[in-house]
Amino acid sequence: MLPTINKEAPGKKNFDQVGSHASGSNHDEWLISIMEMNDPLGYSQVQRPKIQKVPEMLRETDSNQKCYDPLVISIGPYHHGESKLQAVEKIKPFIAKQYVLDSGIPVNDFYSKVVEVADDARNCYAEGSLNDIDNEKFKKMMFLDGCFILQFIRCYLNSKPNESNPNESKPNLSNPNVSKPNESKLMKMKMKMKSFPIAHVVRDLFSKPNVSKPNESKLHEMKMKSHTIAYVVRDLFLLENQLPFIVLEKLMSLRFEGNVEMEMINKFIMGCRAPRNPPKRSMCGLIRKFVERPKQKNGDLREQQQSPVHLLEMVWRQFIDPMALKSADVSQSNWSSYRSAKELRTVGIHLKPSRTHHFTNVEFVSNVLYAKLTLPRITIDDSTKSMLLNLVAYETCPDASDEFSVTSYVCFMDSLIDTPEDVKELRSNGILLNFLGSDEQVADLFNEIANDLVPNPMAYSNAKEQIEKHYNSRFKKWIAESLHTHFSSPWTFLAFVGAIFAIALSVIQTYYTIQPVGE
Repeated sequence: MLPTINKEAPGKKNFDQVGSHASGSNHDEWLISIMEMNDPLGYSQVQRPKIQKVPEMLRETDSNQKCYDPLVISIGPYHHGESKLQAVEKIKPFIAKQYVLDSGIPVNDFYSKVVEVADDARNCYAEGSLNDIDNEKFKKMMFLDGCFILQFIRCYLNSKPNESNPNESKPNLSNPNVSKPNESKLMKMKMKMKSFPIAHVVRDLFSKPNVSKPNESKLHEMKMKSHTIAYVVRDLFLLENQLPFIVLEKLMSLRFEGNVEMEMINKFIMGCRAPRNPPKRSMCGLIRKFVERPKQKNGDLREQQQSPVHLLEMVWRQFIDPMALKSADVSQSNWSSYRSAKELRTVGIHLKPSRTHHFTNVEFVSNVLYAKLTLPRITIDDSTKSMLLNLVAYETCPDASDEFSVTSYVCFMDSLIDTPEDVKELRSNGILLNFLGSDEQVADLFNEIANDLVPNPMAYSNAKEQIEKHYNSRFKKWIAESLHTHFSSPWTFLAFVGAIFAIALSVIQTYYTIQPVGE
């Protein structure tokens, strides 16, 4: 839901004042009041919050409501302070402490970096969501949440500072302000923090010996069980649980050189959404991938290099191919009937997994005897529904793309999946990896997610039109039905080939009987 903008320009009437003129006898005044009315939703405002709340329309579906709310951890102000999230909230400072200690840089320096962008970060959230959070409390929230996210990702990937990342900025040990991570260092840091605003947040932490040695950060040392860690990963990709990326960039800039930490975040996202059992690629497949690698123009590179707003946008970028969006054919007809995967098989359309993971890469190829629909592979597990729904919610934000690519993909998959048999068809062809449970559960998942969603009518327009033409072709349908009826098994095909071979031999034998070789 877009926030209400209360700012009024001089001489302008607000939305509520229009009704008072409507009852008047002079319609001219009423028309003038409309033309001078302020925009109640703020569409005319240049600066709008970039981290929106989930629209109420999406929350109205009962089966989807819990998919938008965090289970164990709050990031940012929207769910801050909820009682069910306090268990992980209590260990945030310990994980933030480890991030600071691993760097060998004073905690004050990290906090100062957050302060630099605190005002911009505050403007990223919806108006009214920070009424109970003053500036100092907001800065501390950004500091703890930012350090927690970065350290959690490092531990999740089992990354050891100063070993796996050679470009990490290393402290100058000759500098008296940066000493080795021992008791003397802790004493110096405590002295510096006495007059610092964040002091009371971490003072108790640094008053104890170092529990986890630097360069030995591992996942199990984060005081979280395995199921809690899985829930944290899920919660980091909720629309209402996002941290402005400018905060993470500031914290990373102090500790790392180049794009080391960005590469780590990308690796984390790729690992969370990649298929668990990816297909093995042959040498020919690797060569083909190298040769067919798309060439990006300078404009496309700049678009990819632009900093994201938050982590969820980074996930969205991983699923979307910008080149596919720009190459969409808007001249194609936007009408087509929905065909399930089982229906497509009956008319000779074979489903094949794509060589990419992009939701935008859906292709259809048809000839006289064979047709192929290529779809991206997707893994379905307990976190898939939450991920897809929050990506759909993100696409409703004002600063998101107008293509509604994930929304269109979900609706397209819903059109292919009506029954568990359709899921089985996708699964048997290597397009869908089911780690959720039964095929019926997967069918219900897509049916629930796509409820009340409206896709981009131009999405997959070329593929849908070609499918419709193939489906309505009587000749191709007859060929497909004949092949399915008479050659449904390889033994039937071999018997047919054997019969053709026997007939050919009989014809040759008859010919040479009538026409001997000598003649």
